[in-house]
Amino acid sequence: MTRLSSMARRAFAATDLGHAVDVVEDRVLEGYATEAGADIGALRRQAVKLNRQLARLLGLFRRVELAPGIRLPSDVREAGGRMAQRLESIHQEVHSSQERARLLQDEVAARSAAQTNRQLYVLSMLTAVFLPATLVTGLFGMNTDGLPFAGSGWGFWLACIVAVAAAASVYLLLALALRRSSRQG
Repeated sequence: MTRLSSMARRAFAATDLGHAVDVVEDRVLEGYATEAGADIGALRRQAVKLNRQLARLLGLFRRVELAPGIRLPSDVREAGGRMAQRLESIHQEVHSSQERARLLQDEVAARSAAQTNRQLYVLSMLTAVFLPATLVTGLFGMNTDGLPFAGSGWGFWLACIVAVAAAASVYLLLALALRRSSRQG
């Protein structure tokens, strides 16, 4: 009787696991992938644990059903076969939930990587745009003789214009390069 109640508990656990994967999958598809990451890990652990337990039970009932060296009444063998079939269906359900949880974890990782790539792209663009301006301000900030525009009253404004022009030209070159690469790709 303990085996039957154990199997019934595992059947309910397998169904609950499937429903929990459904809920997490809905959250991921609604755009809450980052919050669902911890839940997916817990679901995968639960699925692996259930999968191991069911595999052991399934092996036990298969041996009862198919054991040629042991003389068992035919009704016991038939009951073992029915139990093995039921355990096989529960095992398949758990395996399916386990695979879905793995795919969800891959989806969350892919979305996280895409978001990181977008942020790095923006950071790279800002760095490229401000690099020439930084170079110009560093050049004009030196305290040496012979700097361009040093004797002019408009020297500060001319240096600002050079810095902005350098940044704008880098931005335009990057925009043209991106258009060419998007046309080719």
